[in-house]
Amino acid sequence: MKIPPCNRQLVLNLLQNAAKYGGDRIRVHLAQQENQVTLRVEDNGPGIPDTAKEHIFEPFYRVDRSRSRRIGGNGLGLSIVRRIARQYGGDATVEDSPLGGACFVIHLPLSKSG
Repeated sequence: MKIPPCNRQLVLNLLQNAAKYGGDRIRVHLAQQENQVTLRVEDNGPGIPDTAKEHIFEPFYRVDRSRSRRIGGNGLGLSIVRRIARQYGGDATVEDSPLGGACFVIHLPLSKSG
């Protein structure tokens, strides 16, 4: 099965985000549940404060502006992830990870065509 470029970009952005900000442990889990696929990317980094969880999907938003200047990036990766997920009828959210950091959860509906 060939993965469309936009879905590759979604996964790449999530993994790059975890590699930059997520500490030294990253766990990726993919599951099919009825008519949807769920992708979870968990890390053991500093996590995301509850007050910032919805804002991190906004273009150019930074939880810690001083840290992001050292690490690089432009604050668009997670907004692109959510935009792609919603373009396909899904969504992107963030919650606390069992590893201690952040857990990004992507829900995408399965295609009705074979």
